[in-house]
Amino acid sequence: MDELSCSRCKRFVKNEKVMIEADGKTIVCEKCLVDSKPAMGKHGKLN
Repeated sequence: MDELSCSRCKRFVKNEKVMIEADGKTIVCEKCLVDSKPAMGKHGKLN
């Protein structure tokens, strides 16, 4: 599990903070996570 790539921007994330979604497979890098925070609130899909 050394080659992680963000499921949103498809960028490889090595020594970065990543969030792994509840399914355990979906990886989101911090950059996309920050970008998506306002959008997530609109859909009401915060776990």
